[in-house]
Amino acid sequence: MPYTTGHYANLPITTTAPSTRNPADLVDSWLDSTQMEPLGVSVSDATNAPQGELNAYVPLTQVTDEYGTAEAFTARMLYRPSQGSNGRADWGAPHSARLVWFVQMMTDECPAGYDEVREEENGVWTIECVDPETGNTAVRQDVLTIAHIYQDTWDLTGLTVSEEHGLDVAIIYEDPENDHDLQRDDQLLIASDNLNKGWLIGRDCDSQDGNGICQGNGQRDVTVANMGSIVPTWFTSDSYIQVDTYLDYDHSAYFAYLVGTEVKPLLETTFASYTNTIPTLMYAQDHTKRQINLDDMETGLVQASGNLLSFDLRPADVPLQTHATLSWTPYQYVNGQWQAADIQSYLTRLDTLLQEEAYFQPEDDTEAAEEEAYFKRSWVQMYYVSLWQGLSALIEMGNLPVHGRAADPDIPDALYDPFFAPGTTTGATTLAFSFLDFFKETTRLNPYIQLSFRSISPNTFVAGFTLATLVTFVGIGLLIAGSVNQDQQLVRTGEIILAVMSLAVGSVYAINALHMISTGAQGAATAATTVKNATSYQAIGVVGLGIILTAVWVMFIVQVTSKNMTEVEFNVALSMALATTIITVVLFILSLVGLGVLGIILGLIDAVFLLLNKKGPTQYVVEFIAQTLYDVNTTVANLTSGDRLDITVRDVAFVNVDQGFRETNSLDITMVLTNTLRSSRAFWDRRDTVTRRNHFTYTLTTTPTEFTGPLPDWDDPLNDQWIPRINFRMWTSSTNDITVPLADVGAGLNQGLEVYYNETFRTGYRACWYANIDCKWKYIRDSAHYPLSSTLVFDVFPSTIAEFARLDWGGDDLPFGEQADLDADGLLDVYGIDPSSADF
Repeated sequence: MPYTTGHYANLPITTTAPSTRNPADLVDSWLDSTQMEPLGVSVSDATNAPQGELNAYVPLTQVTDEYGTAEAFTARMLYRPSQGSNGRADWGAPHSARLVWFVQMMTDECPAGYDEVREEENGVWTIECVDPETGNTAVRQDVLTIAHIYQDTWDLTGLTVSEEHGLDVAIIYEDPENDHDLQRDDQLLIASDNLNKGWLIGRDCDSQDGNGICQGNGQRDVTVANMGSIVPTWFTSDSYIQVDTYLDYDHSAYFAYLVGTEVKPLLETTFASYTNTIPTLMYAQDHTKRQINLDDMETGLVQASGNLLSFDLRPADVPLQTHATLSWTPYQYVNGQWQAADIQSYLTRLDTLLQEEAYFQPEDDTEAAEEEAYFKRSWVQMYYVSLWQGLSALIEMGNLPVHGRAADPDIPDALYDPFFAPGTTTGATTLAFSFLDFFKETTRLNPYIQLSFRSISPNTFVAGFTLATLVTFVGIGLLIAGSVNQDQQLVRTGEIILAVMSLAVGSVYAINALHMISTGAQGAATAATTVKNATSYQAIGVVGLGIILTAVWVMFIVQVTSKNMTEVEFNVALSMALATTIITVVLFILSLVGLGVLGIILGLIDAVFLLLNKKGPTQYVVEFIAQTLYDVNTTVANLTSGDRLDITVRDVAFVNVDQGFRETNSLDITMVLTNTLRSSRAFWDRRDTVTRRNHFTYTLTTTPTEFTGPLPDWDDPLNDQWIPRINFRMWTSSTNDITVPLADVGAGLNQGLEVYYNETFRTGYRACWYANIDCKWKYIRDSAHYPLSSTLVFDVFPSTIAEFARLDWGGDDLPFGEQADLDADGLLDVYGIDPSSADF
């Protein structure tokens, strides 16, 4: 909306607004937003535009044909032209209309005044909303936010201009304080029938002549304005019908506004003590306007000249029209608040209530009588649904009633007279007899489908020692397979099975020894890690000794030949095998001298610790022997620690700002990594000359990438990469940039970008055989790749609104419903591709 000097762009203004508008005045200082809110229109000052320009956001609603097929979109905009002379409005500069699509998403955020506090414990993050002053917590709130905006092209298929002359609304319901039967809507049903026969046809019938023809006075008998005094008179005694009227609203959009602001307080007060009921509220609307559209080009009221359309609403040719609309809605109290009831559930309830009325019960036990009663109940349900959807009719033209008599002139006017019912009259039965005079209509619903289920016989299981033996071998197999394949889950499963069987059977020898071998070999396979878990075995004989020692060295050979082991890995594996051999032989010797019970007790204790995933006593002894044989002291104590690296996102920017999170766009990402090393205890006194020699380099890539460039020699003590910190720590940081095309991940929600922080390092260690007798300095060059897909997560949208609407971009993790007719041409999508009518 471009600015015109002094002009308010024909928008409604407050009573305190100046007579002319200054372009510097913000829209909130003069706009009467209460008149725009019923239409859902929001107006804001335009950004990045000349001062005084405005943007009005007008919501679209779908237009369908009589079959429910989408044909177009429609929008309603309110103008209040008041400036000008000689009775003519000065519309100012033309307004431009653009079609944009806002993609909204539900997010959650802390309420106002609460801070978002994130805490991590054992790798699990928790987020709480905390009041910074009191420390109180609050529940996060669901908030709709705009996630993306598409601009689209559009064609004008219709244009209607209406001059609004007011809206009157009545809410009609049964007063629960005086209602005879709170489960039924007897008087409301009768009132709806009387309104249907009189008000909805614009009836003007003050008397009838000798031929039964109505004689009127030029005014409608029933209007929304007089319903409060007329409707209760339709009940000769004990009336409990209530009519609340709301008159003189500016335009028809206020109806939705009224329902949103008046209905809830009405239910919360009038029905506060009746939350176990399901009341129905009936709405009656009188809407008056003068209106023309593009179809009026034939009459000359609408003229086209190029792109200019002129609409002439002169009263002589465009009379006032009044339309009546009648509808109702059932309401239910759920979870502490009133809300619209589910219509299907309400109809089921209505059917149950109707079966209690004599008219809707079978006259006898024949099938024909049952069907007749069923059809009667179905008809009442259809009547309820028709008003739930709403009925509308033209009832007044040029201030004169449009008295629409029946399509069949043979039907006497007397049938349109209101029914004056006693207070105890049953509403549904009265309604049925009233309409039975006009027509009979039946329908049949689909029969119910019965489902049957087959039983499944339970499986049988083998019991006894055979089962124990089988389970034991399964555990051993899982343990060995997991050890060789470096599958910790298989190893742990085997450990649990064997520990349980060791306790249950008590004589399954060598189980703990096998666990010791497997975990020892796994430990050797990890660089920069000294010694891993090992455990013991139970007392055995000579044959058992041979089996265990054979298994120890076979496992060692398998580990050595199955991968390219570094020197330290080989030495750790060798020391573990030697330590296991030593402890095995010692326990065997104890069994020969009559102390084998000690081995059994140790084995059972170790089995319990193994089941709890803890180290047993024998395990500590094996580790001590292995470390005595071969000791490795790394210069960095926390090389494999999860808290060594801190990776944060410094900045994310669009390569093309206008495209936003669209798959045709790219992101410029800046990451910051902080690496904090903790010196090993063995080198605390030499950390400046030892720990400082470690060197790390970092790159950001879209695939795991090795750094092949040279690193400083380990012998170079002048590495100034590190900054000293307290507690024997040093740190360094690295800032890296990368540009990532969103097309790499494609459209979808919660798409994690395939970005990796690659770390290549050279770190040293001191290895000693035989209790620090033979020590040598060594170094390791290795790389690690840290995926950031869980950190860099975005909602990526398709490149066009058409692709978005197709709803096939969510993938298997986000299935959308299929659209049967995307282009709304009446040809349905049956085999996966919506056909075009242009091809037929």
